[in-house]
Amino acid sequence: MVRITNFVPFLVGLTVNYAGFTSLMTSLLLYHEFVDGNSAVLSAGKVFCTAAGIIIGTVIYRPWLQQKLGSKPLLIWSALVCLGSSIWITRIHHTNKNSFWIYEFVPQLLYGYGINLFYQVYMLALLSQTPLHLQGNVTGIFQTVGQIGICLGTAIASSIIGALDSSNTYTKDYVQTKCVNALWFTVACFAVELVMMVFSKQTKPVAASQDENVEDQEDKSDDTCEEKV
Repeated sequence: MVRITNFVPFLVGLTVNYAGFTSLMTSLLLYHEFVDGNSAVLSAGKVFCTAAGIIIGTVIYRPWLQQKLGSKPLLIWSALVCLGSSIWITRIHHTNKNSFWIYEFVPQLLYGYGINLFYQVYMLALLSQTPLHLQGNVTGIFQTVGQIGICLGTAIASSIIGALDSSNTYTKDYVQTKCVNALWFTVACFAVELVMMVFSKQTKPVAASQDENVEDQEDKSDDTCEEKV
């Protein structure tokens, strides 16, 4: 399976993508709770912008882009968007009253768009280069790797931020520094993803190969002959 085109770059890219996403969500949720003093519900509402970006990305995505441009340019663009938006988010600061609107609202929308684009493109690019009898195994491996990425992101972000207890009082500067440090881990994840996508190979998946079309036509002709008999 390692010989499958882009198997290793996509494997590493998917791992750090999940890790970066989990780290970003963990950092922002804790930041809003312990720095802004928001409730858990309001904190979740503020990071919903990322989900909104994913929805927007789904609506505007067109499959013909991958067939025309190929997978590599789209994956590099996705990594650049995620990297740039995550760097933008590290500028959050509690002394700025408009910090959310300046450093989170738009960047999270862009980040969600970049995340959506990655998953739209990489899965088709991977499976189009995978033999049919291995597609189930490859899909299972990548789903498992995704869970590993989530665990890594949660563990590393939590280790950087440390244990925060709502019964204790922390200075805003202290918690902000911890959360921003964890956000820089997110930046590092997408920097690695960008490198992996740059070194990936260009592919242009098609909806159906000519061989498959020929086989379908042969099957239909066989069925027609049987009906006549």
